[in-house]
Amino acid sequence: MQIVYEVIEGPISAWDCPPHTAYGLRCRVDGTPAAQVEDLFESRAEAAAAAALLTREGLEPVHLRDVACDYLAGARLG
Repeated sequence: MQIVYEVIEGPISAWDCPPHTAYGLRCRVDGTPAAQVEDLFESRAEAAAAAALLTREGLEPVHLRDVACDYLAGARLG
């Protein structure tokens, strides 16, 4: 089983901030999308570093949301 994380990006438009691009992560298992979290990072570089780490560690897709919640609560990735 091959688990790969990749960076995704999308526009964010909210009433309280100017439009901008936010970055998230998508997990693919054997090429098939398995999990995704959007609007997690403000920089592509930070998202790419997280994707590389999670791929290297082989994080199961079921744990992606837990990692995202921990990150948003202040935990560092890596």
